Amino acid sequence: MHRSVISPSEALLDLSMPLVIITAGIGKEKAGMTACWVTQVSWKPPYLGIAIYHKWRTLELIMKY
Repeated sequence: MHRSVISPSEALLDLSMPLVIITAGIGKEKAGMTACWVTQVSWKPPYLGIAIYHKWRTLELIMKY
Protein backbone atom coordinates (compact mmCIF):
# COMPACT_ATOMS: atom_id res chain seq x y z
CA MET A 1 0.00 0.00 0.00
CA HIS A 2 1.40 3.39 -1.03
CA ARG A 3 0.97 6.28 1.39
CA SER A 4 1.36 9.88 0.39
CA VAL A 5 2.90 12.42 2.71
CA ILE A 6 0.86 15.61 2.97
CA SER A 7 1.62 18.87 4.69
CA PRO A 8 -0.17 19.91 7.89
CA SER A 9 -1.97 22.61 5.89
CA GLU A 10 -3.31 19.99 3.44
CA ALA A 11 -4.37 17.79 6.36
CA LEU A 12 -6.47 20.65 7.77
CA LEU A 13 -8.49 20.68 4.55
CA ASP A 14 -9.56 17.07 5.19
CA LEU A 15 -10.98 17.66 8.68
CA SER A 16 -14.65 17.13 7.97
CA MET A 17 -15.51 14.67 10.75
CA PRO A 18 -15.35 15.78 14.38
CA LEU A 19 -13.30 12.82 15.66
CA VAL A 20 -9.54 13.23 16.03
CA ILE A 21 -6.89 11.09 17.72
CA ILE A 22 -4.48 13.12 19.87
CA THR A 23 -1.15 11.52 20.83
CA ALA A 24 1.73 12.81 22.92
CA GLY A 25 5.01 11.57 24.33
CA ILE A 26 8.39 10.14 23.42
CA GLY A 27 9.67 6.57 23.73
CA LYS A 28 7.88 4.57 26.41
CA GLU A 29 6.26 7.68 27.86
CA LYS A 30 3.14 7.92 25.66
CA ALA A 31 -0.54 8.75 25.94
CA GLY A 32 -3.43 9.14 23.54
CA MET A 33 -7.06 10.19 23.44
CA THR A 34 -9.89 10.89 21.06
CA ALA A 35 -11.28 14.39 20.74
CA CYS A 36 -14.57 15.41 19.21
CA TRP A 37 -14.14 19.15 19.81
CA VAL A 38 -11.48 20.40 17.42
CA THR A 39 -11.25 23.74 15.67
CA GLN A 40 -8.82 25.29 13.28
CA VAL A 41 -7.00 28.23 14.83
CA SER A 42 -4.56 29.19 12.07
CA TRP A 43 -3.56 28.27 8.50
CA LYS A 44 -0.01 29.64 8.75
CA PRO A 45 1.30 28.07 10.84
CA PRO A 46 -1.25 25.23 10.81
CA TYR A 47 -2.66 25.15 14.37
CA LEU A 48 -5.63 23.35 15.87
CA GLY A 49 -7.45 24.09 19.09
CA ILE A 50 -8.60 21.08 21.14
CA ALA A 51 -10.30 20.57 24.50
CA ILE A 52 -8.47 18.30 26.97
CA TYR A 53 -9.51 17.53 30.55
CA HIS A 54 -6.89 19.02 32.87
CA LYS A 55 -6.23 15.73 34.73
CA TRP A 56 -5.52 13.59 31.65
CA ARG A 57 -2.05 12.21 31.02
CA THR A 58 -2.20 13.35 27.39
CA LEU A 59 -2.27 17.00 28.48
CA GLU A 60 0.58 16.41 30.93
CA LEU A 61 2.77 15.02 28.12
CA ILE A 62 1.80 17.79 25.68
CA MET A 63 2.89 20.36 28.25
CA LYS A 64 6.10 18.43 28.98
CA TYR A 65 7.21 17.99 25.36
